[in-house]
Amino acid sequence: MANFFPLSQTQRPGGTIQQTPPPPGLAFGLPNNMNGYGHHGSQSTLGGLAGLAGNNTTSPGAGSAQAPPPNLPAYQERLETFQRVDQQRNEFIRELITNYQDMSRKYNEALDDLHSEQQSRRNLQQEMRELKDSMELTKGVNSRLIDANPFAFVVIDGDGAIFNDELLSRGADGGTEAAHRLNRGIRNHLNATYTDAHVEDWRIMVQLVLNMEGLARKLFACKIIDDVEVLYQFGVGFSRSQHLFSFVDVGQGKERADHKVREMFTFMARMPQCKHLYFGPCHDNGYLPFLEPILRDRDMQARTTLFEATPAEPGYRMFSRVTFENVFRSENLPARPQMGFMANTVTSVAAIAIRRGSELAATNNSNSNISTNNTNNTNNTNMATAVDPSTASNSPPPPKNATPNPSSWAAMSKGAGTGKTIDIAPAKKPPRKYMLLNKDYERLDEQLPPQQSQYQKKFADRIKDKNCCNNFHLKGYCSNGDGCNFQHGERLSAGEQIVLRHKARSIKCNSGSWCEDFDCPYGHRCKFGGKDCGHDDCRFFDTHHVDSRANVKKYEDGTYEQV
Repeated sequence: MANFFPLSQTQRPGGTIQQTPPPPGLAFGLPNNMNGYGHHGSQSTLGGLAGLAGNNTTSPGAGSAQAPPPNLPAYQERLETFQRVDQQRNEFIRELITNYQDMSRKYNEALDDLHSEQQSRRNLQQEMRELKDSMELTKGVNSRLIDANPFAFVVIDGDGAIFNDELLSRGADGGTEAAHRLNRGIRNHLNATYTDAHVEDWRIMVQLVLNMEGLARKLFACKIIDDVEVLYQFGVGFSRSQHLFSFVDVGQGKERADHKVREMFTFMARMPQCKHLYFGPCHDNGYLPFLEPILRDRDMQARTTLFEATPAEPGYRMFSRVTFENVFRSENLPARPQMGFMANTVTSVAAIAIRRGSELAATNNSNSNISTNNTNNTNNTNMATAVDPSTASNSPPPPKNATPNPSSWAAMSKGAGTGKTIDIAPAKKPPRKYMLLNKDYERLDEQLPPQQSQYQKKFADRIKDKNCCNNFHLKGYCSNGDGCNFQHGERLSAGEQIVLRHKARSIKCNSGSWCEDFDCPYGHRCKFGGKDCGHDDCRFFDTHHVDSRANVKKYEDGTYEQV
């Protein structure tokens, strides 16, 4: 609300009144025409005051003047407007201050991060320089090591690559000569392949993997060697003549040799010191899927040469191959020799007896004293007990103090005066234990007699509380004795044993196809024949490839009979 101040009047000379305005600043709220001197003198000024005063304003000479009523709502509204503006201004200033503080904090954080990153980068650059120096040093060391120990590796499947007959027949001397010839042939091939390298500094490593017993039998049957021990002597000479040459016997089973050949080749192929590889399975198409990646790898293809003894199968002809004709046979062994190894068993059995430390020869000799009245024995003598006249001298003579067979006529005549009753009936020999083998000498399971329902019920009642011990009831003994976790007690009857044998046959033998236990009650191959098995989780999955056709019987004394 504005304050109004009366103008002071001053008498001028001549009777004129002069009005003096209020001091500056005291005229706030007055109209513009009252904030100074009017152009029309005192009349204009007084006129303006009269306009503010309204109709109630009287002239100075008429009496006292009345103040105008204040316009409070307008002033209150203007005050509130000023207050709102002030509040908005204060809020804006506070917002600016807050934003500034936040930006200042972020800036400091970013500055700290920048300093940290700079330090990290310097540390990383230092580490990279040190690592680079270390790598250069390691590279130099590795280069020296690789160059210092280069070698060529040769792996041969010995079941398909057969040495020359002349070398095999010489035993240890032939093995030594074969190793020298093979070493010389490989060295010549390397010199022709790597003309710019110092091949004379490369060492040659040879691994010949085979089933020694199976190959020895076949070589003996083919009359290439006169005793199965000759091949063992050959292997000794082969390995002894060259320090890195090995004659590796993996036993019976094709998959055993194949697996070892593949793994040895894969292992050596990854070694940088191995400059060249020779792979020798060209007789078997089963290796082709394994070798296919080599054709897609130029480096491996340049480093690999296939070893060819007999003519390579068509699938191998796209690979680089090498042949050593003065070391290996160029023809396969006959599939069925004219004289099978069964026809001359005395020599083969004697050789096996030497390796196993048995007294088989003496046992065969003592068993030859059989009564001539036993027509079944004389007429049904099988191939396994036949004696070749050319080798009969190999059997040792009977001991001087040996007791004659009491069932012979000579024994009865000597004891005729003793007054004792003599049973002249020939003693029945217990059946000889045997196992069935296929052409690869893998064990097969003989068919069991069928189960009978009455014995199945008895067996089920017997095992209600505890399962029966397979060894005790089927073999007649248990090494665990009273500590066995399975049921012993009274042995099962013959019919119940058949039920137990069927159950035990469904359990896979830990030795698989190479089990040597003639009394083993467990299974050795899939009873469905492999390809006809519809079980995805078959316990005998790894035997599905086994040939189920029986080829020979192997007896407990070590002799064989062809089926």
